[in-house]
Order: sequence, then C-alpha cells, then structure tokens
Amino acid sequence: MTQVDHADLLEAYVEHIEGTELSDSTVVRYENNVKQYLEWVAETSDGNPALDGVFDVNPETLESHLRQMSQDGYAPQSIKLRRASVKSFYDACQKLVNDQTVTVLASLEEETVEQIDQNPVDDLDTSNIDLNSSKREAEVGDDAPPHIQPADKEQLVENVPWPRTRNALIIRLLWQTGLRAHEACNITLGAIDRSKRQITVRSDKTESTRKVWYQSSLENLMELWIEVERPGFKTAEDSPYLFVSQKSEQVSPDQLNHMIRQAAEEAGIQESEYTDQMGRTKHKIHAHVLRHSFAVQALRNGWNLEYIRQAMGHEELDTTRVYLDALDEDLREAFAEKGPGTEPVRKSET
Repeated sequence: MTQVDHADLLEAYVEHIEGTELSDSTVVRYENNVKQYLEWVAETSDGNPALDGVFDVNPETLESHLRQMSQDGYAPQSIKLRRASVKSFYDACQKLVNDQTVTVLASLEEETVEQIDQNPVDDLDTSNIDLNSSKREAEVGDDAPPHIQPADKEQLVENVPWPRTRNALIIRLLWQTGLRAHEACNITLGAIDRSKRQITVRSDKTESTRKVWYQSSLENLMELWIEVERPGFKTAEDSPYLFVSQKSEQVSPDQLNHMIRQAAEEAGIQESEYTDQMGRTKHKIHAHVLRHSFAVQALRNGWNLEYIRQAMGHEELDTTRVYLDALDEDLREAFAEKGPGTEPVRKSET
C-alpha cells in the first residue's frame, strides 16, 4: 500500500476544513486531534504488518485507540472529539482524493483509493468504551483507582530500559507530581524553574496551565539528564522539550507508556488486565497508574483533597474524592491496630 506523508496530508485536511462552516476554534481542535491521531498511526504501524498506513485503519483498530485514550484518563468528551475529528478527516480525504491539486493524494494506488472510500468511523463500535460517564468515572473509575506502593516505584526505576537516566527521571517525576503522560511529554525546558524546582504544566486535555513542584531528591537526576546526557541526543539541539529520543524531538505518550510497561515486566510486578480487539494485552501498570499513585500517596502523607485537586488539574473535587477509597485498607488496619478497644484496660483502684 502506498505510504503518504502525514504532514502534507494534515496540511491538505486543514486547508479543506478551513473552507467549511466550522468555527475557527473547531478547526484548531480538529487539527490538533487529527495530528495526534496520525502520530498514533505512525507509531502503531511501525513493525505491525496488520497496519500499513492511515488508510488501512479498520474500525477495530480505531476502537482500540479510543479505548487506550479512556485508559489514559481522557474524559468522555475528549474521546468523542477525537472520534468526530477522525471522521471529519476521512470524510475530507474521500472528497479530496479526486482533486488533482492535492498532490499528496493524487498519485495513490487504486487499492489505497478504494480504502479511502471506507471511513472506519462509520462502522465503529464504542460499546466497550463508556462515553456517557462523568469525568470522574472516566478518570478513575467507580472503585478505588489502581495504584502502586513506593517499593514498586523503586522497582520500576531500577528496571527501566535505556536511556536509563531519562526514563528514571520520567518515573520519579510522574510519582512526585501526578502529571498525565501527555503533560510530561509536553514539558519544555523553558517551563522548568530549577531554582524553585517548579514546572509550569500545559495540558492538552483541559487546555489550561498549572504549576507543580518536584522534590530536592530529584535535582541531581534532573541536572544529569539536562546538562550531561540530553545534549548527546541528535534531536536535542533543535528540540524545546525536556524528554527527547534519538529519533524524535519529543517523546510521545505511547513511548512513555511502553517504557513503563517494559520496566514493570522486567521488575516482575506487571499484571495483564484484558486483551483488546487487536489481540494486544493491556497491562495494569502504565503511566496513569503513577498519576493515581501520586494522589494516594499524597493522601497518606497528609495532604488535603483541595491541594491534590489543584496539583492534578481536576476541575471538580468529586474527581479527586475517589482516591479516598484507596485508603479503606489503611482505615481497616487503623481499626485493627489502634481502634478504640485495643487500648490496655487498667483496673480501677479501690
């Protein structure tokens, strides 16, 4: 199947929708979502013979992408926007494929043109993705959110793949700040105030910024990565981002999650949760579990819910309140060890 340049394809798509009745803000949202979708396709198709390119995506493959977004903590409205954007993208390609002025599509093979006529969104099954739940349910679920203990976090750090300094920094930073995966990937060098150990966080999910702080224990690792090891990556010179790879100026959320899952496997603490439509195993420990773990550990360390809400960028306190469920076991142990009735009874003096 003929491969197409995603940058040219995105440009052609944006030019097309700019000429429609869509508002400027909707055009920007669709452009950002399609850009992220094309990046996901490129990463997913790498080494996957079942997915040759963007016009080879079927409804099952697209469903797995939206389900992963749900797992990563995206709100239902964000997933719906991604679905609408992707539908708009494929609809536009169907209209543009016969336009000889759109060079990126003009020379496609007949087989690929036939694929363009099939919009994967039209037959998309989202019954396994709850798109009607509240933001709280989408982010953390009905039960206590999955989380790990400090000892598990250390096991992850000890078993990270190369580049070890970068990956250890990612895990410790997620643990100490509660960042979402895409927020960590979006950190720029200019957003870090190392004298204050402060990071200004930009969220694609909420379209807002907030500040978080890391501990002094992370200073040496941060310095080692920024001053010594990061400059050795060929993409680093032209990249504004904190986390780079040898091939890209910005580590993607998928790459970050893959690294964490690999570290958990090597540490022997990984568990399988289910198998998706493409036959891929979904695991318990991934980047969003570190975000949950930040909240649970902050509660155990005495933080109040409002501090945690602000640190995590939740709009509603109810979203944060679910982390209290994770302390049920702590409460049970407190009853057993120090609850009224466990105190020694002194005989009254006569």
